[in-house]
Amino acid sequence: MTELDETRWLISSEGQEAIQSATEIVSQHDLVKATVLLRKRFTPAQASLALRQARLRPRARRKFADGESLFLDDQALQQASSESLASYKALRFPSGQAVYDLCCGIGGDLFSLARRGPTIGVEQNPSLALLAEANCQTLGLVDAHVELRDATKISYQELALVHIDPDRRAHGSRTTTIAFHEPGEAFLNSLLEHCEGGALKLAPATNIPVS
Repeated sequence: MTELDETRWLISSEGQEAIQSATEIVSQHDLVKATVLLRKRFTPAQASLALRQARLRPRARRKFADGESLFLDDQALQQASSESLASYKALRFPSGQAVYDLCCGIGGDLFSLARRGPTIGVEQNPSLALLAEANCQTLGLVDAHVELRDATKISYQELALVHIDPDRRAHGSRTTTIAFHEPGEAFLNSLLEHCEGGALKLAPATNIPVS
């Protein structure tokens, strides 16, 4: 299966059943035994995917109250805003007004933004976009919508209020240099120039160029 096929299976009813089984099994057995037991019901690839989710969800609970029900990606979970931080940021956006959440990943900020009003999550990675959409449905966030798009291709006429968390690991290791973020410095500066308002999430140690 391709990565996208894996994600589609993961969020399917069969995938959810496998995750539930994996969660129950790993609570009683070590990883080797759990793998053997899961492979009696699912293919090796499916068992591996389900086990990965079962192992990620306890980590997700440290960030999200509903972490045990979310569909996750390891790196995206590491990069996601915690629920407390996301809620704080969301409160700074006007209630009821539409917000674009660019580079939304698995939806960490999207969840909180959608609880205060209509929010469009934008993600160019097809698998992450599917996970974010599935997570919003799982949480019952009717004001959330996810679009598979390249954020840098969106016209400024569409954007008013914006939240963006650029990828700080686009070139492998984490960086605080804006020039190595994705989207990069030029696009981030253009958002500051053209958008009505919003939030740009950067690491505390980021060296922000003075223009």
